[in-house]
Parts: sequence; C-alpha cells; structure tokens
Amino acid sequence: MRHRKPSSPRRASAVSEPTGPYIVKMHEAKSSLSRLVRMVEDGRRVMIARADTTVVEIIPVRVTPPPGRPRQFGALRGVVSVGPEFFEPLPVDELGAWE
Repeated sequence: MRHRKPSSPRRASAVSEPTGPYIVKMHEAKSSLSRLVRMVEDGRRVMIARADTTVVEIIPVRVTPPPGRPRQFGALRGVVSVGPEFFEPLPVDELGAWE
C-alpha cells in the first residue's frame, strides 16, 4: 500500500484575494459544491465564474429573523384587511383550475 502525502487545500482556479471573495470557475464549483457551501456557512463570500466573468454568488439562507428584530404578532393589523368576499365559495370554473 502506497502512502500519499496529504494534499493542501486547493486554491480557486481563478484569482482570489485572502480578504476578498473566493472565486471559482464553474467546473471546480460542480466538483466541490459541498466544500463551497461549508465556506459560505463559515462566513466566506463565494462566487462562481464562467470563463473570466463572475456570474453567481452563493449566499446563505436565513431561516430565523435577524437578531434584535423579533417577530411581532399583529404587526400588520390595520394595514392589511380581508373582505367578506374572501370567504365566499369560488366560482365553478375557477374551482376547476385548482384540481
């Protein structure tokens, strides 16, 4: 069994500054998506380039509201209203579109 020297982390195919966004070419992004997602989760900016043009930025999804801004029940009271027609049965032709 051959022992291989551990490889160092691969750098992006395109130029990336240590403090700036991490830019990768499309082909590398396809083969290393899990690693790129981890980088985004760790707070790093990751961008994907096609040829020499940056076309996509991977951004995290916020599942919870940002800190300091708790949701407030009834925040839209008086701003949004539902009229009585909302509770009327749908016409037959429109009801058929939902099937």
